[in-house]
Amino acid sequence: SGPSTHVTVVRSVRMLAIGEWHKIKMAQRGRWLTLWVEGSASSALAPSAEVLVEPDSLLYIGGLKDVSKLPHNAISGFPIPFRGCVRGLVVSGTRIVLNETNIVESRNIRDCDGTACGGDSCESGGHCWLDEKLQPHCICPEYAKGDRCEYSETCKLIPCKNNGRCLRSGRCSCPNGWGGFYCEI
Repeated sequence: SGPSTHVTVVRSVRMLAIGEWHKIKMAQRGRWLTLWVEGSASSALAPSAEVLVEPDSLLYIGGLKDVSKLPHNAISGFPIPFRGCVRGLVVSGTRIVLNETNIVESRNIRDCDGTACGGDSCESGGHCWLDEKLQPHCICPEYAKGDRCEYSETCKLIPCKNNGRCLRSGRCSCPNGWGGFYCEI
């Protein structure tokens, strides 16, 4: 039957402050689409339960390739498209490294700060900082080790949070609305 031509819009009820980081999550359960912005949820009912993000499909963040296909009310009152940066992208539980390999094209989305910490420098939720020579370093959360926080402890050592389930692989299976290594995000 070909790709869907329906557009479902889920808008946040929260206004976002410019120049600050914001945590945004999106989930699909059946026909329901839910958007969490800083912990506040908004939902909409999609016309069908088709999967929104198919494996190996293109994912548009902050807009669409052709905005003219959106219904007028989807962007009314918002004349300026998304401008900013994206960091810490997770799709279906898999962290997507934002680099030249994974980014096909971008518009209005840039490197977050123009420094060596501007990309996804630290893994596992680590925080990047620059030394006096502007070299990046990572401060890792308690469960991660390595120069880039690339090694994480299994949930057999550190229990899953927020009703997550520890799988035989040592990874947590998180309930809807939660993510991260230990369902802490």
